[in-house]
Amino acid sequence: MNKWMIGVGFFMAMLSAALVASPEKEVPVPEALTGFSEYATAGLAKSGIPGLAIGIVKDDQVVFAQGFGVRKLGEPELINAHTVFAVGSTTKAFTAALLAMLVSEGKIAWDDSVEKYLPGFALADPLATRELTVRDLLTHRSGLPDHGGDLLYFGYNYDRNEIIRRLRFLKPDSGFRARYAYQNVMYTVAGELVAAVRRKPWDELVSEQLFIPLGMDDTTTNVRNLDGAQNVATPHAVLEGKVTPIRYRPIDSAGGAGVINSTAHDMSIWLRLLLGEGKLGGKTYWKSSQSREMFAAQTVLPLEGPRIKSYPDAHFVCYGLGWFLSDYQGRKLAQHSGNVDGMSAHVLLVPEEKLGIVILANKDYAVSLRGLALEVVDRFLKLPKKDRFAEMIALETELRDDQKTKEQATLDKQVKETKPTYPLERYAGFYRSPLYGEAIVEWLDDKLIFRLGVMHGELTHFHYDTFLLTWKNPQDGRALVRFVPNDLGKIGGLRLIELHKPNDSDAEYLRIERRP
Repeated sequence: MNKWMIGVGFFMAMLSAALVASPEKEVPVPEALTGFSEYATAGLAKSGIPGLAIGIVKDDQVVFAQGFGVRKLGEPELINAHTVFAVGSTTKAFTAALLAMLVSEGKIAWDDSVEKYLPGFALADPLATRELTVRDLLTHRSGLPDHGGDLLYFGYNYDRNEIIRRLRFLKPDSGFRARYAYQNVMYTVAGELVAAVRRKPWDELVSEQLFIPLGMDDTTTNVRNLDGAQNVATPHAVLEGKVTPIRYRPIDSAGGAGVINSTAHDMSIWLRLLLGEGKLGGKTYWKSSQSREMFAAQTVLPLEGPRIKSYPDAHFVCYGLGWFLSDYQGRKLAQHSGNVDGMSAHVLLVPEEKLGIVILANKDYAVSLRGLALEVVDRFLKLPKKDRFAEMIALETELRDDQKTKEQATLDKQVKETKPTYPLERYAGFYRSPLYGEAIVEWLDDKLIFRLGVMHGELTHFHYDTFLLTWKNPQDGRALVRFVPNDLGKIGGLRLIELHKPNDSDAEYLRIERRP
């Protein structure tokens, strides 16, 4: 391609972005949203969320884009529609769209084998390795455990290729395609499959093929891009019962699973593209048939437990390609939440109504955002008022209390007045997991220090050969470390256990005599 053609290509990309993202003409606030700002403001005070940014699209127009609250507790800077938040797992829809673009171009098919594009890819189950398709990567039915492998992002600094290599050591906990279990790592694989086909990093592709042409100027794919930026929300977490500012956690290696940072303004443009079935500003990004594929049911979720309250009035809940799907008052909803340390997001589409909502919050695990989105839906559908925001604030409290109860139940099982089998310094050493890598236990200043990748904390005796781990970073909370003997009666390894899921751990390490 000569320089003239490159210049024309760049000009056309900029023209496309200008057509999409030029300042919208003044759109009158729909009657359905009368009083909505006041409603959101009142709910914000009850939710404990420091700040929100909300974008609403109706009939291909941004009819609402507004911020509420502050970027950081204790500081005066207010949130607006251009404030940057981490959008977490709503990133998954972008990865699905990149794949839909490849399918539209005939470069891949949804039911192609993953091995076809990523030679050497392997899972612990040979059947899954052989049969896993591009579609399977997006539908949470690989047989891997719920959230299994997440520690590869949060605890270690592996690059994406190394994460994918290590997946062969992640043991399945169900049969291949047997049931739904939410999986981040499969979306990392999906992003790298896109990169392999396009021969360019996923981060560059999502920027060049979506962010730039759409005019999503404040949207990026890693925390480093936020350095020096002015209009950025600070993450907050509930620590010891108090909403507290925390630092951003760099999880850039998660790639297509959840690393995008964006704004209500930019995400509203994305909503217009989704509701336009892949068309916006005179440009076709993917075929409309691929939109139908993305929003078609792929995996059925059991409608039980907290999910019943999370999807009020639903008769079914399914997962499509990057989207949760359900019915609501005779309409089809497509939605997805995003949660990373100290940040939450929720995106909801009502395709039949050409209605889309994005809500971004600077507080972790804000389930209540679902309710605020449903409040908007109720208003446009002219349904009886139910105060959905308040309903979901109550559900969020219930879920947090349930987790605390489970954690306390684990702690209550402590057997008092027991002693460790060995002198404390004997537990120090090197431990290795084929899946996760190395963990180190140090005897330092008469204390046991546990180090795992980029995380570390102190071990105190709990009972027998189990120790309570208090991570140095308060947002990481606490866990248990259980040392296990080998056939010779010596310390053979350890197991890292989450307090709220004591019987569900894939973090098992064998002791090694020395670091090779």
